[in-house]
Amino acid sequence: MGKVRYTEQFKRDAVRLVVEEGYSAKRTAEAVGVTAKSVRDWVARAPGRDWPRY
Repeated sequence: MGKVRYTEQFKRDAVRLVVEEGYSAKRTAEAVGVTAKSVRDWVARAPGRDWPRY
């Protein structure tokens, strides 16, 4: 099975849940079906990030 690639929009939506809605990375990951590490990585790499890391 190959590596799953997520669209940039999918990643932005997940990051928005953490940054703007206040969800934890774990809760966001469960909601969208990815790992919490993926969500944390996307938040850390988000451009213009001026919010605290989760």
